Amino acid sequence: MSPAEITLTARPFDGKADKTAVSTEAPVEVHVVHGSLNELSVRSADGTLVDGDREPTTGVWTPAHPLALASTYVVSARAQGADGHPVTTSLTVHTPQLPNAQVIHITYLGPGDGATVGVYQPIVVEFGAAVTDRAAALTQFTVSDASDARGLALGE
Repeated sequence: MSPAEITLTARPFDGKADKTAVSTEAPVEVHVVHGSLNELSVRSADGTLVDGDREPTTGVWTPAHPLALASTYVVSARAQGADGHPVTTSLTVHTPQLPNAQVIHITYLGPGDGATVGVYQPIVVEFGAAVTDRAAALTQFTVSDASDARGLALGE
């Protein structure tokens, strides 16, 4: 019987030569030969577990939310080999600091967490300084509705 072999591969950010620099939405491919995957985790530098999903047929893990810029993450995997012995491996990756990235703090965000609002409630975000790259700023926000509510605007 053979020991398990685990391969962890991250897609490089913009195809750069640094294979450990990954996109904030980078999937990680996990492949196990001669065994089965028992555990897969991705943790930030402070040890916080990152939420994500692994597609069992392809072995691709994708984060539930974009990873933070200029941050380090450790991908760890544990498999059981056909020989009965456990095998572990890890891969350290980092997200890039975007060139000329603008760091602006949010001074107001409304409505607040847990607020009950109507379908067309606007979301208001106020920044402590002018945003020079609106498109880049918008990529840092995710809005979701757990109840899957639907609405209809006048004129639709």
